[in-house]
Amino acid sequence: MNKVKLAIVGMVLVISSGITSAASVSGNMTLTSDYIWRGMTQTKGEPSIMGGLDVGFDNGIYVGTFAAATNFGNETMELDYYVGYAGEAGGISYDIGHAEISYPGGTGDFAETYLGLDLMGIGLFFAEGDEFGDYMEVSYGLEWGSWNC
Repeated sequence: MNKVKLAIVGMVLVISSGITSAASVSGNMTLTSDYIWRGMTQTKGEPSIMGGLDVGFDNGIYVGTFAAATNFGNETMELDYYVGYAGEAGGISYDIGHAEISYPGGTGDFAETYLGLDLMGIGLFFAEGDEFGDYMEVSYGLEWGSWNC
């Protein structure tokens, strides 16, 4: 699925979400000492700046983009686009979506379709990739209260 198809799918989901569905927009920006993705450095141990912009709808549909400085081969920038659906049913949180990961000017572009589940802090994540194969992750999260700084 190329970027145009992903954009079309995202627009169809947004339009089908209904005019009355409220949207929320959020963004983020991070400066890291090393951009590590799934255990692999993306910057050869050097700092990276990254950020994202997301639009989420009350019905669970979301679309977004993410960009980060990288440093391997000809890839000096990662630019991702994603669309998905998240919610909760019977005490289980879920997130299903598709992401297109590109490196403008490079050759490492790939895509993956993913499913994430969470039950009582136990997370299961599975991604089916077209270039790097499949990926699975099991996690556990704890809440330690709120922090005010």
